[in-house]
Amino acid sequence: MKKRILISDDDVEFCEEMREVFKANGYTVDNESDGLSCERAVRKNSYDIFILDYKMPGLNGIEISRIIKAKDPEAKVFIISGKHNIKEMLEAENALHLVDGFLNKPFDVDGFIEQIKKIK
Repeated sequence: MKKRILISDDDVEFCEEMREVFKANGYTVDNESDGLSCERAVRKNSYDIFILDYKMPGLNGIEISRIIKAKDPEAKVFIISGKHNIKEMLEAENALHLVDGFLNKPFDVDGFIEQIKKIK
């Protein structure tokens, strides 16, 4: 079955680029550009994989991750950030257990796609 992905980042160009890459690899993809619209999408729809910016207007990626995991503990969540210390930020918020991976921007998109393909 085709995996469904939600990408949420306030960098609209980044979201569109990632959407096209994942669609080209056979995924169904939705984009949201802020935390509140992302929250609405999470509550309304079902997704297998979430790619969330750490810092967004409204709600941040960690707040969204908490909502996602409460709804579906099996959902895969990846946090992305332009800050180099994302792991430390997740640890400081006691949120490392909420995510299945984290990436610093810019990152190797092809390598990330390969990582996503391994998710069952």
